[in-house]
This record gives sequence, structure tokens and C-alpha cells, in this order.
Amino acid sequence: MGSQFDAIVVGAGPAGSAFAAALARAGGRVALVDGRPPGFAKPCGGALPFDALKHDFPACARDLEESMRFPSVVQVTCCGAAQADLEPISRVHLGVCDRRELDARLTAEAEHWGAAILAGRADGIERSSHGWRARVAGESLTAPVLIGADGWQSLHRGVRHVCMGDAGAVSRVLAGCGAYLDGAWEPRVARVDLPDGLAGYAWAFTGRAHTSVGCVGPLTCNDDWRAVTEGLEGLLRQRGGALCVRARFHCLLPCASPGAPSRPISGANWAVIGDAAGLVDPITGAGLLYALRSGILAAESLLMGDLSAFAAHWWETPEGRHLLAASRAYEAAMRLAAVAGPSPVHELIRESYCSL
Repeated sequence: MGSQFDAIVVGAGPAGSAFAAALARAGGRVALVDGRPPGFAKPCGGALPFDALKHDFPACARDLEESMRFPSVVQVTCCGAAQADLEPISRVHLGVCDRRELDARLTAEAEHWGAAILAGRADGIERSSHGWRARVAGESLTAPVLIGADGWQSLHRGVRHVCMGDAGAVSRVLAGCGAYLDGAWEPRVARVDLPDGLAGYAWAFTGRAHTSVGCVGPLTCNDDWRAVTEGLEGLLRQRGGALCVRARFHCLLPCASPGAPSRPISGANWAVIGDAAGLVDPITGAGLLYALRSGILAAESLLMGDLSAFAAHWWETPEGRHLLAASRAYEAAMRLAAVAGPSPVHELIRESYCSL
């Protein structure tokens, strides 16, 4: 029979750990499957609204606060212009964390409440008489509920693909690449550069232990991917000459679309959350807040006895409504960008950061 749980959660990032902590805290038996290599840090800027973390995970936030850096100004530069917009930002709206430490703290929170942390990749995911079955490091797991928090891979070989098949396909993907650099640039400035010719942006966010630099933009063809890569390399050449590259990365992010509420992200005994559900802002590529909140809401829906209601509940939350509004604005800007160039998208990015 193997090990039996109330839920198998595939993916131990912020979304999966948030779900596991919430369900385990309520007495649920949770298997949290962590398939990441030891010491892995997900590629991202690490920007997170600190008030959200403090509200949802006060102990975790307390532990992390001293290791985070809180920029006081966001600097937005358009197409290499000499002048840049400088806008003050509040620490409650933006903190820069080390993703390795954030993930470790959240996983420890889930383990503290009783979740079983299983290292290894989840294979052989399939429906069974008990709901769902999976194998992790040779161990057979069964549970009535399956949660996919396995990010981009969920679409083509993970939980989303198993549960939804072709219906799980997405129409919008962002591509990103970048690097973690040893050392700090301007510790109090979050830099956002809007490069000419790319309907996306480059960032430089300084944390306590490193600076994260990268580019993100829409992926519609190979040329887009090359443009993102070239934009990053240019930024590194321009800004990072004396800094040591700790690690390079690339990533793909499925994003919310205007038709998102009509596309299922949960059923009677399954749900996908965080990046796996496409809960990523198409304008900025931000997803940490949505990962945390979707994990908690999915657990609450299950505890109320109706996991299938998670999708409808999500799009009624402030975060869900914000994603839909961002998605519609982004869709309109991309239509204009096809004719007028990237400036309509740049304006959305500028507004997003300057309104923090």
C-alpha cells in the first residue's frame, strides 16, 4: 500500500510549502515532495511584499527580516536615457530576499507543523482507488488529494499535465534569464531598466548576500528568447564588470491570461497553485505573493470540504482581481506593441514599479 497521506504536494517552493504548512497546522497528514537539487535557489529577483509574508507567516518573517534588504527607492530608466524616474517605496511593499533562505524557512515551517518532507522527484503520478498515487525515491505514496506546486514543469510532465492534459496548455509565457552576483550595487536602490526593442525589462535588486540581475520578456518565438538573453548580457557588461558571477540562470513562466477564470486550476481532488497555475503577473513576472496566497487559499478550500471551489475563490481575492486587471492591461499593451513597439508595455512596467 505504501505511505498514506491526506494530500501529496509536488513542489516545495513557496506555494507548496504554504499549502503544506496550512494543512498540517490544521491536523492534515501532508507529504511535501521536494525535487530540487541540494542548495538550489530558484532564479528570480527575490522581490517580495514584506507585509504579506509578515501577515501569513509571522515566525518565518521574523527569522528572515534581518537577512532581507529593503530598498527605499526604485529607479526606472527607459532605453538607456540619461534621466531616470526615482520613486520612494515602502519596506512593507518591497523587500529583497535570498530565495534559498526563503524557501528553506517556509519548508521548515511546514515541517514544524508536521508535514513529511520527502526529497526526490515525484514519478508515476496517477489516479488510484485511493485518489492519487506517486513514487518518490522508490517509496509509494497514496492520498485522496494531489497538489501541483511544481512550476513550469507542471505543464508538460507534472501535475497540471496529469490532471488537465491538453486543457492545461497556456497561451502566454514569459522567458527570463539572469545571474546572481556576489557583492552589492546600490543597496537602497531597486533598478529597473526598459531596454529599447524588448517588451520587457531588466532588473538589478540587491539583497544582503548578493545582487540579482536579469531580464524578463514575452516568449513567442526563438527571436524573443535571444533578445532577452542579449539584453541581460548587455546589462552585465554595462554594470557588472567588477562583480563576481555566482550563478547564471534561465526560467520560463506561464502567466495569467484574460480568460483565466474560465480555465480550471482545481477539481474535486486536485489543484495547481503558484507558478504551476500560471499565477504570475504578466507585466512584472512577479509571483512570490501569488504563490504564498494561493497555497494558503487552496488549503483553506480543502479544509472547508470543497477543493474544486479554490479556483473561483482565488479570482475573487484582491490578488486574483489584480492579476486579471494586469492581464487585460498587458494584453492591450501587447496588441499596441505589435504596431508601435515596446513603449506601451514599458509604460505598464513603469507604472507597476512607480506605484509601489
